[in-house]
Amino acid sequence: MKRLTLIPLPLLCIAFSLSACSDKDQKQIFEPETPPPTGDIIVQMNVTGTADQGSIGCEVILDGSYFSHLHSGGYVTLSNVPPGPHTVALVQLPKECAATDGTSKTVHVVRGQTSEVSFSLHCGDASDWGRKH
Repeated sequence: MKRLTLIPLPLLCIAFSLSACSDKDQKQIFEPETPPPTGDIIVQMNVTGTADQGSIGCEVILDGSYFSHLHSGGYVTLSNVPPGPHTVALVQLPKECAATDGTSKTVHVVRGQTSEVSFSLHCGDASDWGRKH
């Protein structure tokens, strides 16, 4: 005949509570992850035309303040930008280039997300402008 072993009730309750509810489990259940209080903006610049595209570059301005240099075909990430609408602009464009879709754009930043803005430049000598415009 098998003998039944009884475990004292207080020990059984303690063992159950420790194994069933760890701090990790509680965090996942009761504390959802909060997105960071800021977002990012990726700024891209695409260049067309007859100019040496490898030498084309300009400055990126965020809300009127200098941020970074940007080369043709490249991108720059503006990090830790507060949520809301922001103005991204390209300045100091080479004299042989013009922005085909404007040099300033408004982008809306959402906390914890990445927004994108793209600029298109056409660069070339005076004879090239006659064909394109």
